[in-house]
Amino acid sequence: MTTPVVLALPPVVEISPTGVQGPRGNATLTGTGAPQAATGIDGDYYFDTTSYPASLTLYGPKASGAWPGSGVTLSSTAGTLLAANNLSDVANPTTSRTNLGLGNAATKNTGTTTGTVAAGDDSRLSDARTPTPHAASHGSGGSDSVTVAQSQVTGLAAALAALLALTGGTMTGTLTVHGANIIVQRGDNTGAYQLRTTGGGLDLEVGGMDVIISVWSNPDFTGTQSNVMRWEASGPHMIGRSQFGTSPYDTVFDLDAAGGKLGLFSKPAVAKQTVTGAKGGNAALASVISALAAYGLITDSTT
Repeated sequence: MTTPVVLALPPVVEISPTGVQGPRGNATLTGTGAPQAATGIDGDYYFDTTSYPASLTLYGPKASGAWPGSGVTLSSTAGTLLAANNLSDVANPTTSRTNLGLGNAATKNTGTTTGTVAAGDDSRLSDARTPTPHAASHGSGGSDSVTVAQSQVTGLAAALAALLALTGGTMTGTLTVHGANIIVQRGDNTGAYQLRTTGGGLDLEVGGMDVIISVWSNPDFTGTQSNVMRWEASGPHMIGRSQFGTSPYDTVFDLDAAGGKLGLFSKPAVAKQTVTGAKGGNAALASVISALAAYGLITDSTT
């Protein structure tokens, strides 16, 4: 039997020669005086530090092998802040603090007297004293009144939204007025009516003018309006047809002014009747016919 032999050979490592150095990237250069033509390459910037730290002069970028003829001076007088000046070149420190919202605490020393900033160990921070009453000053018109938004009171916005506005609105629930009158008044103050509970009973009263009671054909008070009664000082004035019964739905007496008809004792309303024929000298009959005619119930056409 032949036994195979396995040889472990080292990996082949190929070392290439050093490649060609590529061009350098752009840089910001510094020096004393303006840059020379041979200084830097296209795209570089150059700082002249002759007057540093008072100012710096910036040249660049270099283009087509040439630097700009003049540089830009960077200094506090030119509106530039230099790091080496540690903010001493700020034009107006007071205005700067205001713009940063620092107030005046940044310029005060720590201490325990008026005009100083309290330190952490200031005894005034732990002085147990009875607070000065100042609730009145927090009220409306006070020296430090407190204003609370609706959103800061839990449930207030929803509760207010559920209230009926003074300018009017629609209610979907039962309205109960207990122990008070309900008054409806005209805008020109010439008339009003009220449901009054402060009298001997529950009274419906009218003041200033007559009241017309009418019925509309549509539930939103549109369509045809039919007047059925006018209330005046001398009494109610019925309009159209008036029916009298023992319940809201039966008729015992029917007075139809619009149709000129009358029905008594549950009889259908009919037009004015005419009595004819001869009375034959019957005085009682003549008296009855005359009386009915006087009431307007009949027309006397007898002889």
